Amino acid sequence: MKRSTNIRRGLVGLLFGLALLLPSLQPLSAQSQPEYEEVRAFHSDLTVGSDGTLTVVETIDYAFAAPRHGIFRDLPIRYELDDGEQVIVPIEVVSVDGWPYELEKSKSMVRIRIGDPDRTVTGIQRYVITYRATGAVRYFDDHDELYWNVTGNDWEVPLSRIGATVRLPDAVDGQSVTHDCFTGGVGSTERDCEIDPVGRTVSFLSDDPLTLVVGWGPKGAVAFVAPRHPEFWADYVRPNIFGFAVAIFLPVLAFAFLFGRWRKYGRDPEGAGTLVVQYDPPDKLTPAEVSTVFSERVGTRDIIVTIVDLAVRGYLKIAELPKAFLSQKDFEFTLLKPGFVKDELLKQHEVKILNVMFGSSEKVTLRQLTNRYAFDGSLPLIRQRLYGQAVADRYFSESPDKTRIKYRSVGGGLILLAVVFGFILDQGWLADDLLNGTLVAVGIALVGILVMVFGSFMPRKTSEGVRVHDHARGFREYLSTAEKYRLKWQESENVFERWLPYAMAFGVVDKWSEAFKSIALPQPGWYEGQSLSAGFSAVVFSRSIGSLQSGLIRAVSSTPRRSSSGSGFGGSSGGGFGGGGGGSW
Repeated sequence: MKRSTNIRRGLVGLLFGLALLLPSLQPLSAQSQPEYEEVRAFHSDLTVGSDGTLTVVETIDYAFAAPRHGIFRDLPIRYELDDGEQVIVPIEVVSVDGWPYELEKSKSMVRIRIGDPDRTVTGIQRYVITYRATGAVRYFDDHDELYWNVTGNDWEVPLSRIGATVRLPDAVDGQSVTHDCFTGGVGSTERDCEIDPVGRTVSFLSDDPLTLVVGWGPKGAVAFVAPRHPEFWADYVRPNIFGFAVAIFLPVLAFAFLFGRWRKYGRDPEGAGTLVVQYDPPDKLTPAEVSTVFSERVGTRDIIVTIVDLAVRGYLKIAELPKAFLSQKDFEFTLLKPGFVKDELLKQHEVKILNVMFGSSEKVTLRQLTNRYAFDGSLPLIRQRLYGQAVADRYFSESPDKTRIKYRSVGGGLILLAVVFGFILDQGWLADDLLNGTLVAVGIALVGILVMVFGSFMPRKTSEGVRVHDHARGFREYLSTAEKYRLKWQESENVFERWLPYAMAFGVVDKWSEAFKSIALPQPGWYEGQSLSAGFSAVVFSRSIGSLQSGLIRAVSSTPRRSSSGSGFGGSSGGGFGGGGGGSW
């Protein structure tokens, strides 16, 4: 039985030998011209040294269908193990028989470019590459093993007739040798290969990309070589020094540039500095205009306070409607001056707001404004008119919104550039410089963010604008601490409702109303509501105004719903060390 087994092994071994020798029986130059480019035969001779090093001799018969300079062979040196651990297996190229070659090294790979740039070849050519790998052996508690991707899965041409032979040191117990193989693409668990084990030598044969596993004992037959892990400085910083420099210094330089630009073009002229309490708004400006200069922005609140201010000034009347069960409070607005378009006392933004609210009618409810999205599409024009008025009054040299948009556009463009660069990296077009490229993309994105942040501070007031801002700040102080200035507002007629829209613009309605809680005030003629049926109270009235303000926010912000569409041993081939790919050049 033992004899017949030996005979069978001998025959299999002879067939393996013939299969590997067949391409060489006929001179390569005498073989027919290939119809397409391919690897006709690939054999790898792997010798595991007792010192733990692996010597690899690859014999590649490459068929050129058209004149080319030669081939390149990519050999990975950086790997991620199953547990996510990063290791480096250094490659030392010993020789390439009979051909000139150059080495191109990156953080993750060694490329052997074989051939003469001044000469082309055609037909079938043989390349014999010898290299050594340190740290390719894997060590376990009860055995050691070689898990090696023989061909790699990144070839640009098809491969056929793939063979490999693994030779183990004399100290290995031949009876302990185990083996397995995997074929096909990355992750495949197919085993479409033939294996011939003879003592400490194991041969493999396949027509598909090949990954092999050979294990052995006893422990200690092969010296332990500790896996080399990436070092922060040597493997990350030094090879990517350009990327780190861009990611760190580019944002720093951008910050310095933008800060200098802000000092020169964005910082407001120096104002009074000292806070002086003011008892009326600056330059008789409307609440929305005061808010625009004070905050350098136009928001939903400015439209709401304009509506209340127009009511205070007699252009419309506001009435609470009876509240239906489980529904939100509704209000009715009545236009009191239908000819408002020709009213010279109204500003452009006020005319636009009244037009949006009423159109050709004289009554409208809050629910109607919300349901018909009355302000949808009109907000940009209202903002433009408020900014334009501020520029026309020479409070700004340029619209604050226009200034911010310019910086946002530049910053957004830089972020988009970083995203596109990241997409290029994701496609693997710059795989060898992945970290370098990622760092460059991060640096560009940070600059874009800085530009957008600085854009918020770049709107610049004129000297007149600073004066109005200081006055508005003093007026806000008065409205916020009105109790301290009781005598001053007692001297003014209807001061509570006159300055109420300004208190709304500054967000201090509660403080303004609190100062009048013990004062008997007449009910405003421009407002009707059940909440005031028991008598007028400034505090109760401020709550009603709060409900009105909440409802108007919904009405002003409401937009129609846009349609959208939707759509709704274990191991494997390509595992272990080794791998890579190749092609021609």
